[in-house]
Amino acid sequence: MNSPPAHEATAAEARALGALLAQRAAEWAATLVPDASDGRASSDAITIKQSMVTTGQRDDIVEAGGAVWLRTQHGVVRVDTRTGDAVSVPTDDVVSSMVAADDALWASIWDTGGHVVRVDATTGTVTDTFELGLSAESGSDLIIADGGLWAASYPTSSSSAGAGCCPDAGYARIDLTTKAVTSFSSDVDLGVWIGERNGALWAYNAFTTHLQDGTVLGSALGNALTRVDLSSGQAQRYDLDSKIGSESGAVLAGDDIWVVDIYGAAARFDVESGRLTDRLSLGSGTLGGSVGGVGASGYANGGVWITKGLNGTVVRIDAATAEVTDTITLEPTLGRSLLVGDSLWVTKTTSEDLPRSPAHSDGVVYRIDLVSRSLVETVETGLDGQLFPFLRNGEMWVAASDGETVRLTAVG
Repeated sequence: MNSPPAHEATAAEARALGALLAQRAAEWAATLVPDASDGRASSDAITIKQSMVTTGQRDDIVEAGGAVWLRTQHGVVRVDTRTGDAVSVPTDDVVSSMVAADDALWASIWDTGGHVVRVDATTGTVTDTFELGLSAESGSDLIIADGGLWAASYPTSSSSAGAGCCPDAGYARIDLTTKAVTSFSSDVDLGVWIGERNGALWAYNAFTTHLQDGTVLGSALGNALTRVDLSSGQAQRYDLDSKIGSESGAVLAGDDIWVVDIYGAAARFDVESGRLTDRLSLGSGTLGGSVGGVGASGYANGGVWITKGLNGTVVRIDAATAEVTDTITLEPTLGRSLLVGDSLWVTKTTSEDLPRSPAHSDGVVYRIDLVSRSLVETVETGLDGQLFPFLRNGEMWVAASDGETVRLTAVG
């Protein structure tokens, strides 16, 4: 039997060995360099030269079209977190709320009568403008429900706002299929959406002050919940003997709603009776905190989670028994929180005006496991100031603004 020439066998083996070495090199390199499709290394912060506008609500930062969107004093900014590139989309005035739907970013604009713009989430082009027909100078909180975009008004004031300070502005619905706008009048300003439950949307009325320089501050009080029927669009108001802070808020918990007032009390709103029940005193330190989460996400595994911002603790209330079951001590000056799955992420605010932590020179993010009800992770962000948590492609990120720039980084 004749053997193949030696030089041909050697060449074939060399090609196979070369291919194997190239594969092993690629696998090794992949452990050192992050795949661009998965984002950047979490230690590298993105810096955007913009002044970010925040209202204290859930939608300061929104994910849409493979990017994240920020509100500024003159429009919105699309940020590609893989490359750090930012593109500004100007609007007529301050954007009061944003939401993602229909392959687009929807943004409500602060003006007389109110209007909403649809921005193509890929190109950043404004494709449609919708006049809401509201009856006062107003910002609008946006939510998607039952095939429509709902805009709940909260009027503005150049001075400190308060319950009953401002005229009625109504609310509106944009059909996402036909793009038809339906406006509704109401004897109460809805304010901020809580979420959807049993064929209705719920909102709590809290006001926001719009200052002349374009800065938006969540600064006033509300004292009512409103139910909006999704079929008829009719609203029913429930007056409360409680002052709901615009950042303390309310959260859906099963068939009930829990509210937290500025005086350090939490109470269950019984939907059937339309009254507050099971009022609990949470002690000092509640003012400045928030009911954690986006929309209804302050409730998980049968518990309502509340962040007490001033004294640095997180409390769990059993929604069935209305008893405090857990108190987790972190550090003072806690800020925004976001509940995702079985984790509650809580930020700590740092600034020149606040005392520094001996353990952390910059802002940190704490992750609380909601199953074990314990602190399981503390993430150093390298960012200073108030932190804004948000999701990007299933990963937790935070942003911080100093008034001139915005920095964003992944934390877990």
